[in-house]
Amino acid sequence: METLLTRKEEILDCKHGVYRIHWRDGSSSVASIGGMHNGNRWVAPSNWTSKDSPTGLLKDHIESIALMVLITTK
Repeated sequence: METLLTRKEEILDCKHGVYRIHWRDGSSSVASIGGMHNGNRWVAPSNWTSKDSPTGLLKDHIESIALMVLITTK
């Protein structure tokens, strides 16, 4: 069974792993989700580019996420 995360609470508390993120603008990204020492989740989409770091805090992008689909946790 596919793991679909649609509610903000479950997205912010997701397992570390690789996800397909569907953005509210209709695009999508394959992204790694990891954690910080304080429990915050970071997100690193494979199709983002940046001069500095292509990662960010998941909570900073939550309003742009329509849903996330877990690909793997291993």
